Amino acid sequence: MKLPLAALLFTLMATSGRAVEIGGGLAWVALTGGDRVHGTNDRLRFAPRLGPGATLTFFEHRRLWIEVSSAASFVPASMRAADGTHAHGGRAIIGPLTAAVLVPLQASRDLQVFAGAGVLYMVIRRSVFPIDVGDLNVTRLEQPDHLAVLLEGGARYRLLNRWALVTDVKYGPALSTVEVHARQSPHKTLQANVHPLILGTNLAWRF
Repeated sequence: MKLPLAALLFTLMATSGRAVEIGGGLAWVALTGGDRVHGTNDRLRFAPRLGPGATLTFFEHRRLWIEVSSAASFVPASMRAADGTHAHGGRAIIGPLTAAVLVPLQASRDLQVFAGAGVLYMVIRRSVFPIDVGDLNVTRLEQPDHLAVLLEGGARYRLLNRWALVTDVKYGPALSTVEVHARQSPHKTLQANVHPLILGTNLAWRF
């Protein structure tokens, strides 16, 4: 993933005839949805957490932007069995990568609202799951092998000539998945469905 992404960013920066904006700040990452592990009666729950976030925006035209972003949150997780039993102690780094085409909708002198759509790839790293409850003894989580649809909206407030404060909301309306590995199914990967939700605030600099 890293080499194709780096090549894409380099190509966009080399061919873009417009300004480029880089931003950094905080991102609140949540994995919402039914989160039931398929084939079981257990539910996998993630606690939303803040973490660092970054964006890179290419202003291709006055009415078209291309944005790529990343975030990383160290997220606690738990399991709930059908009988109501809870088990805590799981954790993982959830790092959604997104790419979206954005369109500015409304602008005043300093405030600009935008919206768009794109794709999301949910990276899961360093998952630790000593969880044993209900039907499963979960050992680790992994990221899905597919992209998810992304919707995005937000606002950009100009602070100075090259500086802006950007807030946005990113949401996966179609179900994405978390791959669940358990001792009960060593040769079969289970899945839990989630809807990623990311709230971000960045201080951005245009060059």
